[in-house]
Amino acid sequence: MQSSSSPSTAAELSSLHYLYGFAAGLRDCFTGLVQLRSLNARIEAYRASQMDPRSQRSYIQAKETKDKLSLIGTIKRTWFWNAVVLGCSVLVFNLMVLPVLLWTADRFQGPWVSDYLVPIITWLFNALWILPVVVVLEVVNYFSFKDVGQLVYIVAKREQRTGDGKRIGKVLADQAYGLLVELLFLCQAKLARQIPVPLVSELLYLCHMCLLYSLYVFDYRWSSRGMVFQSRAMYIEHHWPYFLAFGLPMALITWLSPWYGLSICFLSICYPICIVSALCAQYYRLYRAPIPLPLMKPSLYLINRILLVVPDRLLSSFRPPLLQRAQQLSALHTSANRLWEFGELPKPYRRIPPKNRRAAVLKGTRDRSRPITYEQAKYPEQIGAQKAWQSWNTAGLLGESQSFDAGTTNYQDQLIRILLRGTFPEMLASECIVIKRQGNTIRVALLLKQRDRMDTNPRIVCMRYAFLIGYAEEMLSLLMRCVVRLEVQTVDSEVDLVYNSIMDAHVTSGSNNNNSSGKKAPAANGEGNDGFGKGRRAGTQGYYVSGLETLKRVSIVFSMPERVGALSAALEIFKKHQVNLEHIESRPSKRVANSHDFIVECDSSASDVKDLLPDLEAISTYVQVLSPGSQTDAPDDSIPWFPRKIKDLDRFANQILSYGNELDSDHPGFTDKVYRDRRQYFADIAFNYRHGDTIPRVEYSEQEINTWRTVFRELVTLYPTHACREFNHVFPLLMDNCGYREDNIPQLQDVSDFLQDCTGFRLRPVAGLLSSRDFLAGLAFRVFHSTQYIRHHSVPLYTPEPDVCHELLGHAPLFADPDFAQFSQEIGLASLGASDEFIMKLATCYWFTVEFGLCMQDGSLKAYGAGLLSSFGELQYCLSDKPTVRSFEPPETAVQQYPITEYQPVYFVAKSFEEAKRKIAAYSKCSGRPFTVRYNPYTQSVEVLDTDKQIRKVVRDSIAELSLVSEAMEKLQDVHACA
Repeated sequence: MQSSSSPSTAAELSSLHYLYGFAAGLRDCFTGLVQLRSLNARIEAYRASQMDPRSQRSYIQAKETKDKLSLIGTIKRTWFWNAVVLGCSVLVFNLMVLPVLLWTADRFQGPWVSDYLVPIITWLFNALWILPVVVVLEVVNYFSFKDVGQLVYIVAKREQRTGDGKRIGKVLADQAYGLLVELLFLCQAKLARQIPVPLVSELLYLCHMCLLYSLYVFDYRWSSRGMVFQSRAMYIEHHWPYFLAFGLPMALITWLSPWYGLSICFLSICYPICIVSALCAQYYRLYRAPIPLPLMKPSLYLINRILLVVPDRLLSSFRPPLLQRAQQLSALHTSANRLWEFGELPKPYRRIPPKNRRAAVLKGTRDRSRPITYEQAKYPEQIGAQKAWQSWNTAGLLGESQSFDAGTTNYQDQLIRILLRGTFPEMLASECIVIKRQGNTIRVALLLKQRDRMDTNPRIVCMRYAFLIGYAEEMLSLLMRCVVRLEVQTVDSEVDLVYNSIMDAHVTSGSNNNNSSGKKAPAANGEGNDGFGKGRRAGTQGYYVSGLETLKRVSIVFSMPERVGALSAALEIFKKHQVNLEHIESRPSKRVANSHDFIVECDSSASDVKDLLPDLEAISTYVQVLSPGSQTDAPDDSIPWFPRKIKDLDRFANQILSYGNELDSDHPGFTDKVYRDRRQYFADIAFNYRHGDTIPRVEYSEQEINTWRTVFRELVTLYPTHACREFNHVFPLLMDNCGYREDNIPQLQDVSDFLQDCTGFRLRPVAGLLSSRDFLAGLAFRVFHSTQYIRHHSVPLYTPEPDVCHELLGHAPLFADPDFAQFSQEIGLASLGASDEFIMKLATCYWFTVEFGLCMQDGSLKAYGAGLLSSFGELQYCLSDKPTVRSFEPPETAVQQYPITEYQPVYFVAKSFEEAKRKIAAYSKCSGRPFTVRYNPYTQSVEVLDTDKQIRKVVRDSIAELSLVSEAMEKLQDVHACA
């Protein structure tokens, strides 16, 4: 009975949402007309209260100000100017545009053209007159309402209106983009009217016009609040019943009028009144429609495709060849590119594809069929290079907000190169200028000729170089609107730039003074020689950093077997080659069992260091040469850092994606200063929290408690029929022990203590969203990062981000269930040390289980996901027959796409938490991680099982646990036998 009644209940609620939104739209549409005199009186009272009593104004000045800021007077003036402008537009079309076109047709093509031209032009004007008329109305009404509109908003909303501080260029670009979409949407409405089914075509046309007029009248309010056009269109689609009703009167006027001139008159009269209604509207109190109305999506998609494809196609014909090559090489050039373009490379190297000449890590290579790159030949601090650092690979960086596209980046790169060539005329040793992007910083590396340029112009000295570098950085930072840093190095000649192999780089750089011909030195013979000497054993690793000859101190890491006299044998090698040791350290090796790693700093010449390497490799199992900058260059198979102890969570708990009162412009609390200050208060609590501290108790305001009451009251009625069995078992315990009730928001510390007594889980305050890797790492230690702030009071049943309602009503109850707690921790343990790709898949599994998971109990679907248990609308939607339901299989779930701004179209069902835990554990074996981790609850730390010693310890612990279980079973059997 319960499961069969839920779809009907959801349908009834959906119908109520539609009816409520439609009624609210009609009500707010006529608000401007009904409250016109009342708003006018309140504006005059507000203006009088803001006057400075100390300033003595004359009666005439006060009267002029009153007339200027009068709402009714402004509307009358707007009517007058609308009539003038629209009348002139009709006269211009009928008396000037149409006669000129007809005369031109008769003059050049003959009278028969007029018979076809007049109906076509007249039809186009009748079909598309709304858009230019409304554009003119927007301009006229903006200048008319710019003084009094602020006062209307203040007296109606009881708050100051604030913009987003956008630059005028972005505002104009957004307005132009909006006009293009509105024009296309209007054409879409006209096409919908041509459908051969009369009733359907007229209804579709009416719906299009209702939404279009609503978009017109709300444009003044939304643009002042900083909402971009796409956000406005999405908001209208998700609240379409309200905006359908709001634009219905204006749509009916233009739809039912027999002549477009009469429609223009009616529209010019209603338009200013509807702007006033839009300024007074309370649309933030609406419910989202269960099913959005995507009428604007075709127009938005087509305009976006046009703006992405057409400019690139048009400009590609004018783009110079250098820029085209830059785009093909992903804006990452090497010094070999210039010689490649002009055919100066030897014939064997011209056959090398461009992808094989890209930048690489500072690592030796045995491949002598290609020239090494500029990045391989220079220090990292000289070129600003970092391993796996690509211009397009910056989406995962903390604080990344700049979106990269090929067109914008290529034009920025071209501008940078042009400016630098002009700033350093005839000084560049190579036309190649390496440009790399790191977050909001652009690093530019270039080589300057030193000797030749200074010989021809002695006035160019170091101070001049420093001035030009600072000037170029400042100019580029202003043009790019971000930080630009120049990494400059001076060289003697272009001979230093391109080499056949690493050995050529050594020989060339060491013989610049002797090789006056400019030819490259020949490569060394021997396939096994990579610059460290001949005969290196397979499997030994070594990183080479160029410029070894110029270093005064070199560091070497080597591993020795654990035996008596091992270190003394290595020291004899250093003594034999007369290499002085400045520093030496040792530690147990993590690479090779029963070995020790030694790091030594040598103060000697490079030739002596290179000579001792073969002897050192003969007695050691691992050798690595280090120099400045190489410590940051990890090997290819490096493991990302992850916390080992629970206190390590303090290191990233505050690295959130947003902080404090930083809200998006479409957030309901964006313009509420009190709410933003409150958010900052909660953020400071989380920022100052450390592991082991008591979570501060918060005194919530009455308004926040009312918001909690609305959410709590709606959800509690659905839990018995929609939530899973485990949730309904724990929730009454939370009401008894943690203060879960309508008039009280539970404290995080009380809930954390309760969960810790049940399953060992604890809550930790956080100021906002964490990255997927950091959030999942907390689950490995049975720590859940929870927010303390609450959603904005204007929309209590909707929040664009997690809040305390979502955390305490959705997540916290099930963390008291042992099976669910173990399942959540299993996901966290699987994320430790995993690659970014696997983290993304694991986060998707988390999304479809812990956030939006379903389970099968007693033959019916039940919800256990926190996103469902904290959402009144989606909790009913997920158990209806509308979404698709699939079985939970991690390999399939991990690649499923999901929306974040609407109800989920697909849900995954698990038979039990125990089964889900087993599947996640099996799936984590596919992560490619070269070790296994284990959580130690006694020390609250994670143990990495990658040695025999650690594995034996786990076996001993398991045997002890099994013996304890065996003893308990024997005693239980004895009790049953006695009974």
